[in-house]
Amino acid sequence: MARQRQRSFWTWGYTDDEPIQEERLAAAKRASHLHHEEIVPPPIPRIDEINIRESRLKVPSKLAEFVST
Repeated sequence: MARQRQRSFWTWGYTDDEPIQEERLAAAKRASHLHHEEIVPPPIPRIDEINIRESRLKVPSKLAEFVST
């Protein structure tokens, strides 16, 4: 049985496709050089640190079978 890959919360891909910290720092260094100012990658938040307010939009009843907020 094939191993299933874990989907990434932060990207459209998988967790094993996400850049490691060293890759993030290297990309920031390249961007810093390109833009002539220091660019520091922000810390990656944990999913439990994210607060999303309730949607202001309501799903129309005709779409409620397959659409959610």
